[in-house]
Amino acid sequence: MRCLNAMGEWTKLYEIACESWGLGDDNTRRKMSVMASASAWGLGQWESMEEYCKSISENTPEGAFFQALMDIHKGHFAGAQEVNMNTPTVHISLYISYEPGRVHIII
Repeated sequence: MRCLNAMGEWTKLYEIACESWGLGDDNTRRKMSVMASASAWGLGQWESMEEYCKSISENTPEGAFFQALMDIHKGHFAGAQEVNMNTPTVHISLYISYEPGRVHIII
């Protein structure tokens, strides 16, 4: 899975994640959650991504990043900014601005 993740092979990684997710225990799901989330995001599989994100600790940079992505996808822009501002050691920069008829999101 790590090699597929590094190569950006989202389809194959997503297939493996889907097959393996229900078979693993909580510890196994935690280990594969970031890679599974990345593959689901890369393929636009938002429901799967949301499920995988539940196993990522919210107090990590990865957890904050994926939670912000989910909030943005759902149109909860204030929630995305809050996640970004309240998570220690977040290494992402999230800027959201609004103009009538447009939302600008820069990650």
